[in-house]
Amino acid sequence: MESALFDFDTQRIGNFLEIIQYSVVCYVFAISVAAFINKYIFSRTKKDINKMTFIELNFDILMVLVFLIIVFYYIQKIIVLVPSISSLLIPGFISRKTLDYTIHIAFLYLFLEIFSTLRFRIDLLRTKFL
Repeated sequence: MESALFDFDTQRIGNFLEIIQYSVVCYVFAISVAAFINKYIFSRTKKDINKMTFIELNFDILMVLVFLIIVFYYIQKIIVLVPSISSLLIPGFISRKTLDYTIHIAFLYLFLEIFSTLRFRIDLLRTKFL
């Protein structure tokens, strides 16, 4: 009796291909957009951030997060426009079943980890709060 876990039908193969494809697409978008944002928008130094009061720091973190959520929303819309290779190669393939997982892990985690000043702001907030 075959196990459903190891039954590799065309839908599963297509899902794996789609995960790989969108992981690469998300990686490229995360690196390029984050590099642009770090260079031109989040240009405050750690020294300037360290001088903020508790209220200024809270407001600054809130503004940064709102900005990043808006950017993430539109980047997600752009990523969805990239056609699935699996749907082009495999007839009858149902695409975009794995897209949410890929975007949330491959893109969002990498995207947020690139912003070192955001991490510094949150660590500073933790220090000032405690």
